[in-house]
Amino acid sequence: MKEDKAKLFVKKSECSVKTCAHFLKEVLKKRKIPIFAVYDHGENAKTVGMEMPETIVIVFGNPSIGTKLMLENAAIALELPLKIAIWEEDQHTYVATNRLLPLAERYGICAVSYTHLTLPTTPYV
Repeated sequence: MKEDKAKLFVKKSECSVKTCAHFLKEVLKKRKIPIFAVYDHGENAKTVGMEMPETIVIVFGNPSIGTKLMLENAAIALELPLKIAIWEEDQHTYVATNRLLPLAERYGICAVSYTHLTLPTTPYV
């Protein structure tokens, strides 16, 4: 698995893609963070006669935080809402999201007040 550790937070999970996605959706709901969409790329591939390893993307965000970021620099809207990707590769499950500090810095935003936003650390992720 090749990654840019400066830009992405990637973690290997001990569970399946679907179990991990279910768990992360529950955590977001408990934190009252809206989920805007869930894309199942593996299922979508089947609709065009193709196959790929399980890959799910959860699109989520906190409008109060996203709005503050966009008020500082509207161009960051290209990156929002945030996404978590969960996929299978080489018989392992991986979870990834953008690191928020470098993302905000790329748009000239001081993100110190947003650094508490991280992926949950549990046996599933």
